[in-house]
Amino acid sequence: MILTDEHYAPSLRWRMAEYQALMRLTPPVKDRVVPLICLPDVEFDFESRRPKKVHEYIAPFPKRFRAKRSKRQAWVTLSEKIASGRMNDGAHVLDYIFDQLRGFGSRAIPTISLAADENTVAAAGRAIACDQLGKGIILRLEDLMVSNSRSKVDALIASAGTTHNAADLIIDLQAPNFKPQAVFVNLLTAALDRLEDLHVFKNLVLLSTAIPDAFASVALGTDRIPRRDWSFYFALLAALPMGVRRPTFGGNLSGNIPQPSGG
Repeated sequence: MILTDEHYAPSLRWRMAEYQALMRLTPPVKDRVVPLICLPDVEFDFESRRPKKVHEYIAPFPKRFRAKRSKRQAWVTLSEKIASGRMNDGAHVLDYIFDQLRGFGSRAIPTISLAADENTVAAAGRAIACDQLGKGIILRLEDLMVSNSRSKVDALIASAGTTHNAADLIIDLQAPNFKPQAVFVNLLTAALDRLEDLHVFKNLVLLSTAIPDAFASVALGTDRIPRRDWSFYFALLAALPMGVRRPTFGGNLSGNIPQPSGG
């Protein structure tokens, strides 16, 4: 799928509230929402007082994906800790997920970051070869600040035996403070320029969030958090030189919602 200005690409941690919300969208809206689903670190099971095992944590995902997302496109990625774990039979988590999703004709796309380990890169390559739906590559802010980020992206694409026009480049800024906005816009504009020709990629997505890491500064009761990610996005579009590819907007909730400490 080639994304347009009418699409929205949220980054989700696949919590119950998130996948239930995806399911309850009207069909026309579902068609315009293309999520990056990041399966986070294994959660602590407070009832049994131990961390869940990787297998029991991952096993429900394919069935839930089918029920909540069906055959609509989504990118699927893993936290580093999940990627280093294995299923009960020793299979890589990505192999298990995509073997299961493939059974009902899913259009999920394996997505990895530049920090992915060799086994995860190989597992993503196997899914790409089987499904022929392309590959997602995540670049984080720290990746953009180095001069050889484009060569690393090119190497990751080559390792999967695919091409740039079958790869989605997802730039994940996570939760910057966006201030001063003009300085941050100039910084990112220069970083995008260093990536050179962005038109060769199938899709270009920009993720960020204005949700704080902690809510200590948020007033009790009703309060408002400025959507600096949204205003920054339009400031960036205005600053990009003619001919530079405009990214699709996406919101990032991953890693920025405080989790309960117990109970």
